[in-house]
Formats: sequence, structure tokens, C-alpha cells
Amino acid sequence: MKAQFCKVCKHHHQLSSRISGMVSLKTPRQRPADLIPLVPPSTPKAKFGRNVYQRKYMREWRKRNTSGSVLVEFALALPVLVSIIIGGMDLGFAMLNMMQLVFVTQQAAVVQAAKGTGIAWGTAQLSTATFSVNPPPNCITGTMPYSPIFLPASWFPALTSTECAAQPS
Repeated sequence: MKAQFCKVCKHHHQLSSRISGMVSLKTPRQRPADLIPLVPPSTPKAKFGRNVYQRKYMREWRKRNTSGSVLVEFALALPVLVSIIIGGMDLGFAMLNMMQLVFVTQQAAVVQAAKGTGIAWGTAQLSTATFSVNPPPNCITGTMPYSPIFLPASWFPALTSTECAAQPS
């Protein structure tokens, strides 16, 4: 097959053999470099008044001059992404501390019900928390301060957990 200049759409095509009097056009995906002449002949106008060579030049110009816009987009998106990541870590640490406090308070309530030394046991296990016995004899309240890294401190004034245990028989 030989590439020829199409008179219908003004582009290079590979003309296939005639089948029952009709010509089917096969457009190559990328034109070989030898099909594009260095000096344009009378350049055919494409849609919107731009010819093939102008479009090729504009395409190359856009490829060269996109690095600045990528840098600006990255600079705008980076603080948002960092805020999301640090905020997620902050919430994760708060949940970790809350789970530790709930577990130690539950076990301190069990120790309080069994031996009566739940406050001392809880303080030995979690030194940053303070424990107190509530009016029912086997209920213990644990309170632990939490200072977030990124999120507002008013969201986590103090982590508190109250747990009760049954009197062993």
C-alpha cells in the first residue's frame, strides 16, 4: 500500500484495494516522518481555520510549557494533602489513647472489685491517667489528657472512661 494525499478530507491515508467499486480508507495511527514534508505545500485548512502544521507546532509548544502549571497545582494541593494525612494521624492517636484508657479502666474496675486496689493498679499501668472510685463500690472513672498535634485542642478536652465490675462471688 502506498500513502497518498486524500482529496476528500485533505489528509494522508493509505488507500486499500477497491472492493466492489468502493474505496475504504485506512488512516495510520501515527504518520511516518517521511510523509510530513519539511516545507508545507499549499497547506490545507482544517477545522477552525488551523492547518496541520499549526496544530503540530501548538501541540509541541503545549508539551514544552506545562511544567510550570504542574508545579503550581502541586503547590496548591500539597498543604491540603499534608493536612489530611496529619489530621488522620491525630485522630488515630486519639483513638489509640482512648482504647488504652478504656482497657485499663475496665481492668482497674475488676481489680477494685476483687482486691480493692484498682486505683493503684490503673495508675501503675497508665501513668498519664488519673483514676477515681465512683459511688457504686466497683466503678472506676479514668481521665487522661490528650494534646493533639494538628487538630484543635478543644476537640479533645480530656479522654474519659467510666467502667464498673461485678462483685466476685
